[in-house]
Amino acid sequence: MSEVDWTKPLQTRYGRPARLVDDHYRSGNGRETHPMLVIVTGVDGSEWLSRHDRAGLKRGCGAGDPDTIINVPEKHEVWLNIYRVGDVGNTFTSGTVRGSREAAEAEGRGSPRLAARVRVEFEEGEGL
Repeated sequence: MSEVDWTKPLQTRYGRPARLVDDHYRSGNGRETHPMLVIVTGVDGSEWLSRHDRAGLKRGCGAGDPDTIINVPEKHEVWLNIYRVGDVGNTFTSGTVRGSREAAEAEGRGSPRLAARVRVEFEEGEGL
């Protein structure tokens, strides 16, 4: 399980929006076993308070629980140059993943095998 960054946007594992209210909650016995107080928003707009440990686990639940708190997946954009391999057939390969169109253009400049330059958008964990 990856570490939750409580300073970044939060959601439940099932995608319900969540926000941190307090990070030092102590139970009646004074212990801080589930110190993270989170407000979760349901699909109907209703909200409820939920207690979690610092790893995002809901009190009394395991790691696979749908109410586990995770960070909202970050969106990324990268650029790839697609190159033709050989002189015949439809065989292609890609160059290095680049963080900008300009960097991809610089990599592919002057290559007679350059077939396409594509932008790829994805969220971390997508398709896994």
